[in-house]
Amino acid sequence: MVYNRIMKKFEKVIVAIFTLVTLFAAMTAAGCANPPENYYNEGYVDKVSYADGIIANDYEVEIIEKDKYRIYQPKANTEWVFIFYLGTMMMIDNYDFILGEIASHGISVVVSDNKFADLNYKSEEKAYTMFNASNYIIGGHSQGGGAAIRRASENADTTKACVLYSAMLADNNTATLADTTLPVIFFEAQNDKILSDSHKSVAKSRMNDECEYVMLAGANHMCYGESDMMSSQDGKLERSKEEIQKEVVEKTVAFLDKVVKNHVTEDKI
Repeated sequence: MVYNRIMKKFEKVIVAIFTLVTLFAAMTAAGCANPPENYYNEGYVDKVSYADGIIANDYEVEIIEKDKYRIYQPKANTEWVFIFYLGTMMMIDNYDFILGEIASHGISVVVSDNKFADLNYKSEEKAYTMFNASNYIIGGHSQGGGAAIRRASENADTTKACVLYSAMLADNNTATLADTTLPVIFFEAQNDKILSDSHKSVAKSRMNDECEYVMLAGANHMCYGESDMMSSQDGKLERSKEEIQKEVVEKTVAFLDKVVKNHVTEDKI
């Protein structure tokens, strides 16, 4: 009798495990596992029209994890891709708000989990193989901004703009945009105490004459994400992160809107 009760319980456990395995297999077959290469520009009903710029766009954003990258993908076929590099030791989801908002305007955003993007700079960027696109925006925060300057300078043929959030260059980073006409927007934080005056000066010296500078009043170095790492060394936040990040999004999107419009106009000439 006891043996029969034990066997019945064991059978229930086996059935439960089998059911879970079956459900997981079904989900995987339905596309819940890693999507195939170039998935991100395929299979969407809508195609983003960039003729009128991107400010008016409002797409739902799908977050996809693949090969140590996070992709913020508008649910539409896109022609523009934003490759973003992390600040030192930052987690990717630290920047969810800003990057998700940029993606909602019709630009695919892809982020590597390389937490030392400039110090551990890689000559090849796998993100380029993930999309069927020829228009790339390169950006980054802090040390990631230094990596973005390198990437933009090395891929001038496909890079259409550079977005820098309190950029810092590694000592061995000699890359420059000073000899280019690339559209660049360079954000600074008024109360940034993480970057020294020397760091700020070096980064600015690599910019071109067309660079658009934005000073974020009452902001500190870590204002672009949710992390408060190094808060004891950083300057004071005199405004909420929510308010500052909304300003960052607004000015980033306005800048990219001009870039996209100019590019579309050039294509028609």
